[in-house]
Amino acid sequence: MCEVKDFFEKFDKGLAGDDQATMLWAAEYEALKLLENERSIIGRILSQCK
Repeated sequence: MCEVKDFFEKFDKGLAGDDQATMLWAAEYEALKLLENERSIIGRILSQCK
């Protein structure tokens, strides 16, 4: 997972290129991070209901 994080940091700084595959990968990675965050929030809310 460290390699993925390192790559995204390079991408975020504009050092990973801007070809179509790289841009698609970055968009998918950002979507994954948003979904993981939402899942965490939902998990905390549900744990309060027990």
